[in-house]
Amino acid sequence: MNPTSLQEHSRETCGQVSDNRRPLMKHRACAFNNFPQELLLLVFGDATAETPQRAAWSLDRSKEKAAIRTLVTITHVCKHWRNIALDTASLWTRISGNHRGRKAAFLERSRSLPLSFFVGGLAARADGVVPVLEAYASRLQRLDFAIYSTSISMPQVLNILAPMLECLTICDYTYVHRPEGGHDPVILNQEVSFLRALALRPVSSWVPRNHFTRMTHLSLSFTDITVFNQSRAILEILSRTPLLRSLQIGNLASSLPTSSQYSSEPVALVHLQSLSFVDSLVIPAFSLLKHVDLGEKTMVRLQGMRVLEYIDDPLLSLPTLSPLKQATRLELAASGVQLHMVAEGATSGVWIGAVINNDRVTDGWDQWLARLPTTSLALENVTSFMLYYDDLETSLRDVFPPILQCMSRLVELQVKIISYDEYFPEDKLALTARLCDTLSEESDMGSPVGSAVCPHLEVLDLQMDVIGLPERHAEAIADMLRARSELGCPVRRLTVQVTYEGAFAGSEDVGDIFEEACLELETLVEEYEFRNGGRKMWRFEPRAIWFVDGEEDYWELSNQEKPVYDLPFVAK
Repeated sequence: MNPTSLQEHSRETCGQVSDNRRPLMKHRACAFNNFPQELLLLVFGDATAETPQRAAWSLDRSKEKAAIRTLVTITHVCKHWRNIALDTASLWTRISGNHRGRKAAFLERSRSLPLSFFVGGLAARADGVVPVLEAYASRLQRLDFAIYSTSISMPQVLNILAPMLECLTICDYTYVHRPEGGHDPVILNQEVSFLRALALRPVSSWVPRNHFTRMTHLSLSFTDITVFNQSRAILEILSRTPLLRSLQIGNLASSLPTSSQYSSEPVALVHLQSLSFVDSLVIPAFSLLKHVDLGEKTMVRLQGMRVLEYIDDPLLSLPTLSPLKQATRLELAASGVQLHMVAEGATSGVWIGAVINNDRVTDGWDQWLARLPTTSLALENVTSFMLYYDDLETSLRDVFPPILQCMSRLVELQVKIISYDEYFPEDKLALTARLCDTLSEESDMGSPVGSAVCPHLEVLDLQMDVIGLPERHAEAIADMLRARSELGCPVRRLTVQVTYEGAFAGSEDVGDIFEEACLELETLVEEYEFRNGGRKMWRFEPRAIWFVDGEEDYWELSNQEKPVYDLPFVAK
């Protein structure tokens, strides 16, 4: 076929495709419009949902415009869609107070249903907000503020009667001073019987002094510009929220006065399921925890915490908490100034992620970890222990032998031994040797005479990023296994994995040498496995217990508030 004929054929074919497509597109449009109304409403609802949780809104107000814009777009697709959307009052109950025309339309289309009202932006003014809130206060179920203008006084705006209000969130970025008279205000004309959730971000000068008899969710984030003691304010509002289930505290920086100056009874939070501190100082958080009485089913998270003091400061000691006494599983990972500790039981736990921001502290967390046996952490109840530590001088010499001595019920021990330096193999061997020496010793912690440290230890997993002296490492492990058998406390299952990182990635030939050196270990335990590289046997990952049901019922947690491990110093 010549080029001219080819072009003509091409145009003819394209014309046929175009002609065939038109009735097909028309048919598809008609078919879609004939979908059941219930199905279209599901599509509309899904398209206008503001978070993956579907029942919650983000405290990040940048997502508000997208949902409203999507809903308006739906009404412009075709007359059929518009009629269905306009006739569905539930689609119009989330109202933005920033756009007068849309506000009036949404209020009319929502009919008499409960309202979720959002006010925010630089243009929001009190004279435009208060009349609308007063007019529709009886229908308010949720009220969200994001204030950037000093023209709005939150105590003034919130002096309304909203008897159905279930959720109130305030992001006040004006940092206004304490209300006139220097006293915290009573909000909502004292009628807060329906209020279940309250978020104040950031809190600069006041918290409401109502009694929140039914509140279950509270979020308080502070600013560095503050004119009051944050911890005292938190305890005061907690004392008025007896049914609280979820509490988030951000940027806490001021401690309570010493116990001699602050002697109030601990606040009972027996219903609390989730308590999280984010981006705060450790001492104020510990100080606050010493003045609350937690129930037996509370997950306590301290993430992104900072220490400014010396590590031997008595105020850095772990507070006495019920979850620490019930913990049966312990994770410890430390590297220089960074610490990760998770102590968890069947229904409760304490999670600490912290970094030392004091250049004068040279020994990291050593002293703090060495004091763990004297704290409320009941090491004698721990049955599973996961350990990562890369301080060659102190890790297994001074810090962890006393901890292992206290673990009289330990059944499973997982240790990650790391070293990438092939030029000083004797130093690296010291880690393995000290661990094995400790597990070979007789216990002096009240166990039967002749028992080894951790007398019930049955499962030992060693994940080793170690290059050099394979025979010496294998010999140290073998000597330990024999010593424990002689003491009547044999290890029954042993797994050794050699992994490779950095410059040694792909060095399976080194692993072959280790495997050959470790052949004797198979004869000393009931179950033995050697892994040469491959996927890690275990990782530091948050368990399902930390994802508390209902924590995001009223707002979506930020990435910093979600239970996610931040362990850049741990070799993955």
